[in-house]
Amino acid sequence: QGRADRYYFIRYQNGKQVEEGVGWTSEGMTPQQASNIRGEIVANIRTGSGPMSLKEKRETELGKRESKARENLPFNTLVADYLDWAKSNKASWKDDRTRYNKHIKPVFGNKLIKKISPLDLEKLKRSLQKKELSPATIKQCLVLVRQMFNKATAWGKFAGDNPFKNATLNNRKLLEVPDNRRIRFLQPEEANSLLNELANKSPQVHDMALLSLDTGMRKGEVFSLTWQDIDFKNEIIQIKDTKNNRNRQSFMTKEVKAMLKTIQRSGSGVGHIFQKKNGGSINHVYKVFDRTVEALGFNKGIKDRRDKVVFHTLRHTFASWLASNGTPLLVIKELGGWQSLDMVERYTHLVPDEKREAIKNLERKKVLDGNAYEVATS
Repeated sequence: QGRADRYYFIRYQNGKQVEEGVGWTSEGMTPQQASNIRGEIVANIRTGSGPMSLKEKRETELGKRESKARENLPFNTLVADYLDWAKSNKASWKDDRTRYNKHIKPVFGNKLIKKISPLDLEKLKRSLQKKELSPATIKQCLVLVRQMFNKATAWGKFAGDNPFKNATLNNRKLLEVPDNRRIRFLQPEEANSLLNELANKSPQVHDMALLSLDTGMRKGEVFSLTWQDIDFKNEIIQIKDTKNNRNRQSFMTKEVKAMLKTIQRSGSGVGHIFQKKNGGSINHVYKVFDRTVEALGFNKGIKDRRDKVVFHTLRHTFASWLASNGTPLLVIKELGGWQSLDMVERYTHLVPDEKREAIKNLERKKVLDGNAYEVATS
């Protein structure tokens, strides 16, 4: 039979008699340790400094342990906490996870966050540039790291300075990237050629392309569309769980309505509108789209990715056509679900310019003395 477990107490005077329990033998407490703890507390009471009770001593030690844990927090532990938070707060959390795993983890994964310096951020940017990632992707990766540091501070997991603060003070161009926005859009005859070719090669890809072209829907929004989102009576499409976390409505063109009716008649009319042959949801555009674009020669000789035709070009074409027809930018913003007017400014050059037309309607004739102009309307 083993020895009975013992629990140790200490007693001391601090204005009154104090008795506190310090621990069990089974937990490693010994008479000598208990005596040492008592001696430390009594000494602190005499000098008026340091913990003057067992409770204060334990709180101080806990604070030191937490501080040490904060100082030695691995970046990948912070990432796990961040992604858990993002799942409930960001519609794009899967994109964050992918960016981390593919581009950030190889550089910062096992590094302690206190060891990540402004120089490390510069090195991360250079490593991403060497991988020939798009400028937008590089900026998204850097911003993601900054967001993680901001959250670490807000959650009390990091007490140091966000390295981005000093990095951007020393290099204001750290987060600057070239304008990566696509500027190519289809002319009506090009769009017709593309849709006709897709109809022959893949009716489903044709239908997804038509939907994006006529509504401005992102490909992810097209993939997520269900029959519950379709209101044939009022010719409205409800677009949910968007990139910006804001639901919006789109309106059916005659072609889109007829196309959706055809799909409905040929299928079950439940679940996702666009499905794989086995019934699963689609999560990517099939390569037939790219092959069709190449066959039509839309990207022949083009090196700049901003000028190349991709599936997203259809959304850009939707907005460009609206702008060309004189649709106000605010309306374009709402129809396309852009977050701000800044994001639709690229279409301003397509909006009919009344001022230019007014100037074209004037004829200026210089008066002989050269001091004035005679202006006449034609």
